[in-house]
Amino acid sequence: MRTIEIRVYEDGFAHTLTVMREWLEREKLYLAHFRHINDDAMIVMSVGFANPDDPRVDAFHRKFGDLG
Repeated sequence: MRTIEIRVYEDGFAHTLTVMREWLEREKLYLAHFRHINDDAMIVMSVGFANPDDPRVDAFHRKFGDLG
């Protein structure tokens, strides 16, 4: 399993989830787990994928992994 951590400001959380969901559906890439916690004004999401060698996981990381 591969887990990607994504940090996003609270005020952009809902929008980020929508964009992520649309991207995942379009790519037909499915999550093994999704968790999130509040960390001050940031939301930290932990997104896990069952197939770490899938190139779409790398594409997801490039697109969403460093939102800050």
